[in-house]
Amino acid sequence: MPGLTAWPAARQPRPERTHGWPGSMSPVDLPYLKIYRSRGRLYAYYRRAGCRIRLAGEIGSPEFLASYDAARRQVEAVATPGRQREASPLPGSLLALVQLYRSAPEYRSLGDATRASYDRHIDALLPRFGDLPVAQVPRAWVLAMRDELQQTPRAANYRVAVIKRLLSFAVEREWRSDNPASRTKGLRTGPGHRAWADSEVEAMTSEAAGDFRIPVLLALHTAQRQADVLAMTWAAYDGSAIRVRQGKQRHLRDAAEMAIPVHPILRTVLDAERERQRAEATARNCPVPATICVTNDLRPWKADWFKHRFAATRATMGLPTDLHFHGLRHSAASRLAEAGASDAEIQAITGHRTRAMVAHYTAGARQKSLAKSGMARLSRKRTGNQSV
Repeated sequence: MPGLTAWPAARQPRPERTHGWPGSMSPVDLPYLKIYRSRGRLYAYYRRAGCRIRLAGEIGSPEFLASYDAARRQVEAVATPGRQREASPLPGSLLALVQLYRSAPEYRSLGDATRASYDRHIDALLPRFGDLPVAQVPRAWVLAMRDELQQTPRAANYRVAVIKRLLSFAVEREWRSDNPASRTKGLRTGPGHRAWADSEVEAMTSEAAGDFRIPVLLALHTAQRQADVLAMTWAAYDGSAIRVRQGKQRHLRDAAEMAIPVHPILRTVLDAERERQRAEATARNCPVPATICVTNDLRPWKADWFKHRFAATRATMGLPTDLHFHGLRHSAASRLAEAGASDAEIQAITGHRTRAMVAHYTAGARQKSLAKSGMARLSRKRTGNQSV
């Protein structure tokens, strides 16, 4: 039978609703069963304890049920021992450390999205290494866990960060005296999300972009992340500023609500959009949406659906695949830097916790500005009849 597998995040199909299956086939309600549709076909997977196993046969057929049962036995052979000891794990084991960590303020103070990301990596390790003695974890194990994900360097580096956090917690609780993950080098990941070109901004803010026009303009003029842009409400907009409490900072005690001044271009667009939504809501006999960013039929965006639709719209408009919504945050910071804003002023808008991250976002714009200034100085000095 097919073995363990995983889809690249960018191509992972969306889950198929059980009531939307084709034909007269009845929905199959089995634990840990996930159904996906991709390119018109249905795919079934057994997902449990960090494992994902492709199931064979037509969904609901005897071959399918036999494949499901084999996958269940395969995963339980690995996962059950740790699950049986979950209530009372081996003293000093990785599972015992994880249980203590998840009950500690260091974990509970994390944001919801961060906790979910940590849990994905932790849960993928526990079936195999739940009994691993924390005091004996070597540096070689940390490197091996990183290298397992070398095909996806960002995921590999994130896994190391999670392991580092766990082992740092172990040091603080005197489970061991050192952290073997503390000096682990990350894999090279490339430049990350790039800023948008002006032509790309123009394309995605045109009428052809449909219901992406407003989110793109909001991100470009407020420098906020996708989740925070989609969460912006009309109640937080007073015509001169938009109040934002960033999702990544909500769990921090000193996280304050930010007031971001609205650029005149954005104000004109938002005022027109509010009137459009009011008229559309009246025509549909439904309430005016609370959020600023909605689909054409006035539904608030869901994160996964937004990401899927963005990729489809990008392809339809012939834009490059390395164009990501998060790049607008880079574009906004770069535009502020090119306009002469200081790092402190940019930080007050982007909401970054450190100046180092602001510098990372604005490095390209600063370099261009400094190079232009330096060349201008040279041009002023070398004048007259000099030919070279």
